Parts: sequence; structure tokens; C-alpha cells
Amino acid sequence: MKWLSFRLSYFPGKDAIERKEWNKAENHLEKAIQIFPNYSEAVLNLAQAKWNLEKKEEAFHLIEKLIQNEPESTSAYFLMGQFSLKENQLDKALEYFTKSIQANPKNIEAWYELGKLYIRQNEAVKAVEAFHQVVQQEPFLAHLRSSELQDKLKDRIRRSLS
Repeated sequence: MKWLSFRLSYFPGKDAIERKEWNKAENHLEKAIQIFPNYSEAVLNLAQAKWNLEKKEEAFHLIEKLIQNEPESTSAYFLMGQFSLKENQLDKALEYFTKSIQANPKNIEAWYELGKLYIRQNEAVKAVEAFHQVVQQEPFLAHLRSSELQDKLKDRIRRSLS
């Protein structure tokens, strides 16, 4: 019965995340976490909902607690990296994306975000190394993202020349 109650909260919360209905997501996911407090996907989704509701401290706290319980949680480190990046805390973002990669060296999303971060920090060699990891592991993803990356590089070059 407990599992059914969890599912009746978790899946509507997850669906609300997809629709960007942050209040509904928060409501459902908080209920789900009351039932299974250590279900990491529910915690990560709740943190994302809270972040988008401008409850950033609560979002950070949820992920920090998750990391304490699951120190190898690639997804938790990755989300912390994304949040840190959005807050323009580049050193923290670097730390979290690096931890995400240490926990799972094949985490191409973390490698990609790390490469973008290195571009922002004008560290071209490190950016190329990070993007090389993406290309090695997932050439198709690299191809899809290449136009986005080219735009970012062009913009960075233009700004550095002006």
C-alpha cells in the first residue's frame, strides 16, 4: 500500500515537472518524499521544482542531504553544478561537475557542461579536452550540440576582441 501511495504522488509530480507546473510538482513530490524520503529521483525532481519556484536554499538543502546519503550520486552533483552555474558561482559549478564526472566518467552531460564552463572561463584547452570526451563517448550528441557550441564560441571570441 505504501508503494502505491508513493506512485500516486511521484508520477503526477514528475509529469508536472515535464509541464513546468512547479507548484503542482512541489506538492506531489513532497508527498512522495514523505513516504520514501531517500528516493533520489523524487528528491532531485523536488529540488528542481523548488529551484524554479525561487526556493533556492531549499533546493540546495535537498541536494546536499541527498549527497550525504548517496556520495556517488552523479545526478545530484550534476544538478548542483547546474544550479551553481545559474547563480554564476563558476568555481562551485566546476567543483560539482567535476565530482559528477568522478562519480561517473561517462557522464557526457557533465562533460558537456564542464566544456561550456571552461569556455566561459576562457580556458580553451580544457574546454577542448572536455568536449573531446563528449565526442568520444557520444558522437551523435556532439553533432547535435555542435551548432550551439559554435555559437557560444563565436560570441566568446567577439566579446574578447571588443
